[in-house]
Amino acid sequence: MTLKIIGTNDNRITYYESQEEWLADKHGCGATTAYKLMGCCPSSWGGPWTVWASHHHDQWEPPTQTTVMGAGLTWEQYVLSWYDDTRIGEDGDLHLDTQLMRVEALVPGLPLRPSPDGLVWENDRVVGGVEVKCPRFGWDNYAKDGTLIDQWQTHELTMQSNRGWMGRHREDYPCPLHYVVQVYVTMLALRSCGHEVEYYDLVVCFGPHDTRVITFLWDEAMAHRLRDLLVEAWADIVVYGNEPTPDETRQAWDYLLSKPRSKGPVRLDRTTEPALSQDVIDYVNGHTQDSVWQKTKKALRVGILDESTSRGTQALEVEVLDKVYRVKVTPTGRFYPRLIITKKDD
Repeated sequence: MTLKIIGTNDNRITYYESQEEWLADKHGCGATTAYKLMGCCPSSWGGPWTVWASHHHDQWEPPTQTTVMGAGLTWEQYVLSWYDDTRIGEDGDLHLDTQLMRVEALVPGLPLRPSPDGLVWENDRVVGGVEVKCPRFGWDNYAKDGTLIDQWQTHELTMQSNRGWMGRHREDYPCPLHYVVQVYVTMLALRSCGHEVEYYDLVVCFGPHDTRVITFLWDEAMAHRLRDLLVEAWADIVVYGNEPTPDETRQAWDYLLSKPRSKGPVRLDRTTEPALSQDVIDYVNGHTQDSVWQKTKKALRVGILDESTSRGTQALEVEVLDKVYRVKVTPTGRFYPRLIITKKDD
């Protein structure tokens, strides 16, 4: 049973007594679902396809908690305690609430249900929030301690393709874009519940000697832009069930491999299918140990597997002059790139 509920049926904060109870009540659009819908997180975390599959794929199984995720949850409690001691202090009017909770806000066309790590209450109203991250690497992807973000360039916020995500992080971003989405989605939900939340702190802990607090102030233009994009994506992917391109998750990989495919290759037309043809050529040419290639390879593999599956074949090939570039994907998911030199008659 829930511990308590603050608010109305449609707009409220619900508290839970256990992790199991919280998981059993997991539906709607949480903050992580939001950034997956936007396609602005690493594709291996999931993307629009993962959201689609969780609602429309009969054999969908959610990913299990990894050791790294478990360690992050453990560290989170220490970081919240540090935040309470150093940022809330002995101010008698403020209180940090870190109970297991979910903010439920019925935005028209979008059932928002983010789960904050902590809320800062002033008497009977929420004035701020806290999101804790404990990354293992990526120091340069986060701004210095004390950074204040009072406005976001809304034109930069668009629906993104998963491919090339790493290249979209800019040096002037205070943190990875998906965490920006997470922060503003939670503030939007709180505001929809009647709490005039003024700020949200992203607390990034790399260890006891490097903990940074990046503060985001409420930005109405940003929140409304984000809301409109999410309403559109939710309708397209969840309500109408239009399947997006598979992402780089294990679930997407298994889903594609489970479909029947013949052994005979399908030859692509470079004129009518230039992008896919180039992907096959790039995969054959780039099959090296180069570090840049290794980062590109996963996205190419998913795209090639998706296209070969949709055509019912194990192999795709492209002919260029006297060469045939072929990529075969076996039923077990092994990739075999091959360059075939053909002889032309004089």
